[in-house]
Amino acid sequence: NTAITWKKFRSRTAENIFNEMVFQIKKFPNLQKFEVDDTALNLNLPMLSDLCNLILTNGLNINWGGSALIRKEMDSDLIKKMAKAGCNCLGYGLESGSQKIIDSIGKGFKTKDAERVIRDTYNAGIETILGIIIGFPGETEDDFGETLKFIERNKDYISWVHSPSECCIGCNSYIHRYPEKFDAIFDPNGDGEHWYSKDGGNTHKIRQKRIRI
Repeated sequence: NTAITWKKFRSRTAENIFNEMVFQIKKFPNLQKFEVDDTALNLNLPMLSDLCNLILTNGLNINWGGSALIRKEMDSDLIKKMAKAGCNCLGYGLESGSQKIIDSIGKGFKTKDAERVIRDTYNAGIETILGIIIGFPGETEDDFGETLKFIERNKDYISWVHSPSECCIGCNSYIHRYPEKFDAIFDPNGDGEHWYSKDGGNTHKIRQKRIRI
């Protein structure tokens, strides 16, 4: 429901962000790291590259990190530059290892691109964290198996997997407004966790079992 909450994307300039970093470091001399409080710090890649250039050119010694999208436009050169500029932790919202589910969510990337970005990030020395959503509408046992295979295939390049999240359907989200498109049925006495698929193959109980696995 991010797109419902925030109607448009606004990007600050690299100079503006850099100046804030410098200001906060002067104000708090013991500051060691900035956690970027945003849904994704790599939505504007030219700005991100410029910010790294400013940090490197000015010799600013600081660590930073946050959540990021998996984007095939993030090549190894940019990731290495980010690491050199102090980026030491990135949390990627992979959500699933099944291309069918990734497409259904609308993530906009291919699993092969995800593997390359994850490996490039880890190889650059950046802590690489994956977010996983269990039980998105339409997820089958085979789709869940694809997620397990993805993690196994790339385990040497994953610092850790964030605690898997059961797919909760938030108020005003697209699925909440159009449940029939996803064959989702809501429990009238439950919350966002208590929904199930028409065929009974995706329930709270099944999702909890997959989380334990």
